[in-house]
Amino acid sequence: MNAKLTKFSALATLSSVLFFGCANNPIRSISPEKVSSNSLGTYTLTMSTDITVDQSVDGTYKPSIVIDGTPRRMKPSRLGDHFWEYEYKMPKGQEVSHYYYEIEWVEHHHAANTKHSLRSDIYSLQVTDRAVFSLETDRSHVGSKVGIIGRGFTAQDKVKVGDVFAPTHYASLTSLNFTVPPVTSDKHYRIQLVNGDKVTDVGTLFVAPSGLHLSESPLQLTNGEKKVLSLHLDQPAPAGGLFVEITTDIPESIVMSEVTVPSGETSKTVKIQGGKPGKGSLFIKANGYAEEQISVTVR
Repeated sequence: MNAKLTKFSALATLSSVLFFGCANNPIRSISPEKVSSNSLGTYTLTMSTDITVDQSVDGTYKPSIVIDGTPRRMKPSRLGDHFWEYEYKMPKGQEVSHYYYEIEWVEHHHAANTKHSLRSDIYSLQVTDRAVFSLETDRSHVGSKVGIIGRGFTAQDKVKVGDVFAPTHYASLTSLNFTVPPVTSDKHYRIQLVNGDKVTDVGTLFVAPSGLHLSESPLQLTNGEKKVLSLHLDQPAPAGGLFVEITTDIPESIVMSEVTVPSGETSKTVKIQGGKPGKGSLFIKANGYAEEQISVTVR
């Protein structure tokens, strides 16, 4: 912020406090702090005020806006008597401007004229090339690709699904998608677009459970028998692979190895060996997938 702005910032704040206090200032901005860039580089700044023309001596009511230290006259808005606006052309190469509103008027009271001047709080206008509209879908599965509709994307953008960063794929200024990471399924997740310290809320995604299946069910083994089975996923495994936890309630009857399905694959072999005779179940779990339970008998 330059020295000129610092100076008028202090004056504007003091004036607001002297007259009404910041919380009760009768001059307010109804313009958004962030706007998407347009080809003309012109943006409408609109003021709402409780101080109207009929409270002043004819010809003395002067609403203005002071942008980066430069005062500019405002014109009546089509919104009504309590609104004034100014068409501001942002200087080329500039992304942020600071401004406040000011009204000067003369009031006739008890046969005397009194001059008044009131300033608003200080506001900011930030122009951005980024515009994120929505997700292409509000429901998906772990390992699936989801697109984001918008513009102004960069190769540095990263997507967060809840608290987990997702593999993000930049295609163009208007095309960005991400792969749903291995998060717990059957839950809603907040989706955010992150670029450095800038975070943009995109929407909410429900991660529905996918299915996983063992090639043999129910499973029957004899003592010492070895089998090579196939584990199948409904969706390709996410980046980094998918760890599948296989447990049993008859640990002395089943011997098996850990299973990780490689990234992008939908199947993996599972080696299982029969132990002591018993009857129970296998429980197959993975983040983002519905649990599968398989009956097991070892003779």
